[in-house]
Amino acid sequence: MDPVRVARMDAYIMVSGPDQSAVERKVAELVSQGARAVTKVTPLGRNWVATLEDPTAGPDPDGCRVARLGLQIIVTGPDKASVLKRAEALMKEGAALKSAPQENTNGWSAVLDEAGMDRDLSGS
Repeated sequence: MDPVRVARMDAYIMVSGPDQSAVERKVAELVSQGARAVTKVTPLGRNWVATLEDPTAGPDPDGCRVARLGLQIIVTGPDKASVLKRAEALMKEGAALKSAPQENTNGWSAVLDEAGMDRDLSGS
């Protein structure tokens, strides 16, 4: 059986795969983590697909924004603490820290990678 694929595009998550029940399980998992279903699981060619809204894509109450470029995630925000909080939340989902929060002309930024393992931020 082919695995379920999860693709993140701006504020949306697309889940696809050849097995309907596997796609439905992944959608249920993402919804339990805070994603909002935009479409139901529907057939598309030989695959089943669903679209969800990514809760981490927009600004959070602390003013952070998350941009996804391929497998890299860039978190920007008004201060180190808010960027650190959002980065830690993404690390709980499996992202790996590549660059600890650093001050720049736009406030503070941190860079993570979706393909890695968790790393402790406390020493940053």
